[in-house]
Amino acid sequence: MWDILGYLDKNSLTKELHDAIDSNSFPKHWHESSWYDLKYNPALDELSERLIIEWGKSTISWVQKRDKKILEIKGANYLGDFESYDSVQLNYNQLKQLTKEGISNITWIKALSSVNGIYLIKDKSTGRLYVGSAYGDNGIYSRWHNYANTGHGGNKELRKLNPVNFEFSILEILSPTLSADEVISRENRWKVKLGTREFGLNAN
Repeated sequence: MWDILGYLDKNSLTKELHDAIDSNSFPKHWHESSWYDLKYNPALDELSERLIIEWGKSTISWVQKRDKKILEIKGANYLGDFESYDSVQLNYNQLKQLTKEGISNITWIKALSSVNGIYLIKDKSTGRLYVGSAYGDNGIYSRWHNYANTGHGGNKELRKLNPVNFEFSILEILSPTLSADEVISRENRWKVKLGTREFGLNAN
């Protein structure tokens, strides 16, 4: 949210402002625009990325005077809607948010619960990698829920590290119909490809 401290219509722009537009290669139509002197107001910071309003038909006009209807206020731990498996990249705090605020992050929970898969944990402080697999009831979500609660998921090498440095992503999506042996076979293939036994965090 921004407070409006002052206003200049297009006929009141100074030579300095016109020169600044030209020297910084700003759009030419700025010479014919009104200008606002703004100051950031942190009063609504808590609702950032969470407050959804009906902006109306004039979506290209960022200055409007009418009251706006509030459509929704997302939960405090809202991560945004799930987009795709290959774009998943969550830090440890986000993973805890995901499991803490189930209603707000229902698209994530549904997506991660519906598939088995091979996932990657990166320790961002060192770059070392850990490859794991998820199968059974609630797939990847169930396994990651365990990491959110414990920080290590029961893994020997991860117990020694600070989970705050962990980043979670997905290497491969697998059908829920695959057997545990088939999933583990895929997991081992990724461990070999990425060298996570020799150079990473896989002890098995």
